[in-house]
Amino acid sequence: DEMLKLEQHLGFPKGIQVHCPVLSADKFEYLCTAKEHCLPSFKFPLVLIETKLDEILESLKQFLSMYNSYEHEDSGFIIKAPYVQNQRGFKLKHFRTFADFLNLLDKIYNVPSQAFGKVNVYTTQVFPYLIIQPRINKKNESKIVLWNGNSQYICKFTQPSKISSKLHSDEDQMEFAMNAWKTMVDRSCGAFLCDGIVRVDLFCTERGNLVVNEFESLDASFFGTMDQESQTANFLQAYYVNMLRSNLNNL
Repeated sequence: DEMLKLEQHLGFPKGIQVHCPVLSADKFEYLCTAKEHCLPSFKFPLVLIETKLDEILESLKQFLSMYNSYEHEDSGFIIKAPYVQNQRGFKLKHFRTFADFLNLLDKIYNVPSQAFGKVNVYTTQVFPYLIIQPRINKKNESKIVLWNGNSQYICKFTQPSKISSKLHSDEDQMEFAMNAWKTMVDRSCGAFLCDGIVRVDLFCTERGNLVVNEFESLDASFFGTMDQESQTANFLQAYYVNMLRSNLNNL
């Protein structure tokens, strides 16, 4: 078993941390781990067992009914995939009703995807599941950079703009991100690779609630001021040097 070999090797990561859901971008796994901080999410398996299909669809109906007004009346839902960044490999899809979802699902199963640069490759051949979430219409999003669980700053991005400090102060947003990070640490049984850089991406709903959209870790971008970026790069350099020294000492 290849995963067992990775657990036992002397490189980095190793042990249970090879299963870190943030590092592998297993999005539903980490959304469930810190679920009280995150957007409500439904996991729809693409490898369907026929005897379970009715049960899964009924559960989805209940989810859609429960969160239909999560943002505001008829705001709808999105479908996204795990293991991707910036929609490479799977473009976000929007729908409002259960019937709309079934139409999208039919295309996902029966129309080859154009996202992989290959002929006749279907989404169902690449992704084991898809994630369904309430659609957040606000474009404001704050991306908080943490070093070993300590919030440092809110990233500077041209679009979308960060969450207004009139709704939540920068300090409140950074504290929320640290609490979400701590929940991941407490519940992941050591799998969460948490001691380096982690970025916590937050939305603010129309009701004014902060929710985690995504976590990212060692490959996260960390745009900020020149000083912020320089200090974060120095932190990462020291992190990797210490990790390399530790691994060499264990040989």
